[in-house]
Amino acid sequence: MIDEGLAEPDDAYREAIEILKAEAPSLPYGAVVVDEAQDMGEQAFRLIRAIVPEKTGGDRNSIFIVGDAHQRIYGRRATMTACGINVRGRSRQLRLNYRTSDEIRKWAVSVLEGVPVDDLDEGADSLKGYTSAFRGPAPELASFSSEEKEVGALVEWILAVKARGTLLGDIWRPAAHDRPDRRRRTKACRRRPRKHQASNRTCPTTAGNRACGCRPCTARWIIQST
Repeated sequence: MIDEGLAEPDDAYREAIEILKAEAPSLPYGAVVVDEAQDMGEQAFRLIRAIVPEKTGGDRNSIFIVGDAHQRIYGRRATMTACGINVRGRSRQLRLNYRTSDEIRKWAVSVLEGVPVDDLDEGADSLKGYTSAFRGPAPELASFSSEEKEVGALVEWILAVKARGTLLGDIWRPAAHDRPDRRRRTKACRRRPRKHQASNRTCPTTAGNRACGCRPCTARWIIQST
């Protein structure tokens, strides 16, 4: 079926798992690191387990998985225990957000209030104790009837911010620069020319001249429009 193009992605996973099981004694992999695990399904987790099979004495740091079911964008859901990955008593919840301000975090969390979310295993997750590393202005909410109007309003906002003396490159300045251990690096960066800094970033998923809509592409388009 795979040769005829009739197979589903899970069929490819299963075939890969069988190949790995056959090669298990001589596989060269010592560990696997996984990010965005919330968007992986059952067969993907089983494939990860097959890459580094559990030894007779149990696992010892052979798999490192990071995921947040609150950020799941696909309908896939799997429990790692059922896929042979034992995380009970070995998992940790990260409670400090370095990416968004406390004000934005609170608004985002409120959208999911009352929605049950799993813990990537057989339990339920909770946002109790979740906080941000820094504060900021309250988010401004706006709705538009078309993408053109949305982008136009965004351009107007950027021009207004620019008129107040803000560098364009600072609009998307990573939140990590606000951490004490990054301040020295931030000051050094500010001494360099920063004109159109964001527009120089490249998008790895852009094909030809078509932008995918990610942050670097959107930033480049808006800056060129201003």
